[in-house]
Amino acid sequence: MLAAAGCAPRGQLTVVDAAPVGATEVRLHTVTSRNLAEDGLPGAGRADRLSYHKVGILLPPERDVGELRWGGTGRIDPNRHITASRVQPLDGTAGFQRSLRDDLRRTGTREREVLVFVHGYNTNFAEATARFAQMMHDMRLPAVPVLFSWPSQARALGYVYDRDSVLISRDRLRQLLLEVRAAGADRILLAAHSMGAQLVMETLVQADLAQPGAAARLADSVVLISPDISVDVFLSQLSQISRIPQSLIVFTSAEDQALRLSTLVAGNSPRLGKPSTDPRLDDTGAIFLDVTAFNDRAHGDFGHLTVGTSPALIAMVPQLRDAARALGSGASSHPGPLAETLLTIRSAADTALTGAQ
Repeated sequence: MLAAAGCAPRGQLTVVDAAPVGATEVRLHTVTSRNLAEDGLPGAGRADRLSYHKVGILLPPERDVGELRWGGTGRIDPNRHITASRVQPLDGTAGFQRSLRDDLRRTGTREREVLVFVHGYNTNFAEATARFAQMMHDMRLPAVPVLFSWPSQARALGYVYDRDSVLISRDRLRQLLLEVRAAGADRILLAAHSMGAQLVMETLVQADLAQPGAAARLADSVVLISPDISVDVFLSQLSQISRIPQSLIVFTSAEDQALRLSTLVAGNSPRLGKPSTDPRLDDTGAIFLDVTAFNDRAHGDFGHLTVGTSPALIAMVPQLRDAARALGSGASSHPGPLAETLLTIRSAADTALTGAQ
């Protein structure tokens, strides 16, 4: 795994003057606790305050669904590789909230929903931004996107550094969620991948310990994708939260090679992102969705981000959302259009996964 990862070019945001014909631009806000490098882009070091940007990611015309392709240094082809139309710094909290309010107004929907995404271990700023943009576009997710990028060292052997960065970033993620709510978001769906799930859960615990009920106010729904969290730690975290968000969805996969390695590093402590028969999880209120059958090794993610890279699974999401919209629940307590999209998968999962096999 380490050898294969080392052969692939790492992501870098190259701003181009003009988008290639057929490219798709995805605009999103990025908020980061990384330091700023000499070129003004977020680096790998830790900062003591948040930085805000509006980024335009250009998905090239020559791209498969679920695919990200990076060019090496000096070999960028905008027709094949990920590039950017802009990386625009915003003027602190005030500038970020003004820009976010504008995006929320443009949605034209009754409910103004924001998806805050937290990336995982061994991920640099460019990779996190592009992956989020690709998932938003390919899955046609109905929300305003905001990326929270914590200071991952983006090195295969930087696991301990990244784990420490997660603990350092809890206050910053909480600050961001409060700022998003204050900007006028009616609903916040908080999604995280891999080690980012640990950051999300620790943030919710810390907030709730300081003020009971705060976790459910920070986010309306939480989605954990291949969470690199010990099952024991997850159960302990939930026990410290007085009221969990309205929906808590966990994507798992038995083919997740990255979590297999993480399990060994953690002394064979079972990870939440692997399917489990632990009866203690049955009473957590979480919804577990096993996407093992959709694992697509052709995209080189080692089964660690199947929900974002599998063309078959990605194709399901808009269809399921359209079906859910056609049926219509009419419930006053529904968790919002984006969470409903993922919750709909629950009822279709057994049939869909069996068919995929």
